Amino acid sequence: MFITRKVITALWLMLLLSFVTPTPGQAHGGVVIDTGFTDHFEWLVSIDPYPTLLGEATLTLLVYDIATYEPMSDLTVQIYLAAPDAPRPCCQPETHRGPIDLIVDPEIYPGDYSNVVTFDQPGDWELQFVATAPETIGAKSFTLVVPLQIHATMGGSQPIPIDANATPDVAATATMFAQNVAEARQENSSQAALPSSQETTNAVDAPADSAPTLAVTRGTNWWLWGGLGLVPIVLIGWLILVSGPRDNESPDKESSDS
Repeated sequence: MFITRKVITALWLMLLLSFVTPTPGQAHGGVVIDTGFTDHFEWLVSIDPYPTLLGEATLTLLVYDIATYEPMSDLTVQIYLAAPDAPRPCCQPETHRGPIDLIVDPEIYPGDYSNVVTFDQPGDWELQFVATAPETIGAKSFTLVVPLQIHATMGGSQPIPIDANATPDVAATATMFAQNVAEARQENSSQAALPSSQETTNAVDAPADSAPTLAVTRGTNWWLWGGLGLVPIVLIGWLILVSGPRDNESPDKESSDS
């Protein structure tokens, strides 16, 4: 009986610790506006707020290794900006704005390269992301250009069209976001990766394409963790039921022996 009590106590402690253990850090918020592939990585670009008005916004580049489905945190990422009145193509260091370093924190935001950027003109901007890999994997460096529309106001005679899927519910929130995407990629690993010539997808369609995958994966995680959380409770109940009759039998056995 003493051993049974120790086991029950240990299970209770494990259950309590599972609720107080810190959860992984959340990533920078935002809506995914473009996605694509290189020969080695899958990338996602998100921005917060979206739709984006004049002023400051947080830009994020999320990078995942398509071979391991893990966030890639050892790149150096810079961004150049081409304003609506700037010459094209984007981007040239002496002609366009930048470079602006995107910061990654591997412990809190793995694979998440972010910084605050100021947009001072409404219209069609172009964002060039330059990702440089370490010398040991230099062949994995890549560059991509993403279009972005900046709006002057939310009101006026020409309201901003907001895609039904481009809402905070579809926002990228990602150390969890990175885990969700990685799990989704593992489930779909039988599908061949898109060639690098198809890196850039339409910026308006990207939130709609990304939303179902995130929603399904989040639901799967809740069921999984909910099921795991019931395991120690079931074990505790079973041990209590098993130990109960033994306690009742002990006095009878002692009296019969006497």
